[in-house]
Amino acid sequence: MAKGLAEQGALVIAVNHPHSSTFDFDIRVGLNHWTRARDVSRALDKLMDDTKYAGRIDLLPQAELIRVPGAYHLSLLPLWNEMGALILEEEGDDPVSTDPEGVYRAAIHAQVLTAISAQLGL
Repeated sequence: MAKGLAEQGALVIAVNHPHSSTFDFDIRVGLNHWTRARDVSRALDKLMDDTKYAGRIDLLPQAELIRVPGAYHLSLLPLWNEMGALILEEEGDDPVSTDPEGVYRAAIHAQVLTAISAQLGL
């Protein structure tokens, strides 16, 4: 989704949330979700302080909420190929690439990307 927005001209940032990724995982600390807002705030502050980007940032105070039938928390993770699911299963990990039957992650991504693009005027 970030790629799709960037291809349309949006400035997209990604934030690493310590203690909740593959190589830096601590469930006790990683569940402190309130720290994520601080991470995003810091990233935006850095961008706004950079003269190269400052004039291009719109924080969207009027952002809309959209509901996507069938979507759930993991639906906006990147698309996976068949091998990704097989590797996770072999490692005894949860195949987060699996969506409920009849739900298609690519379609959810397209719907959300279209909504965001429309709101940004891209």
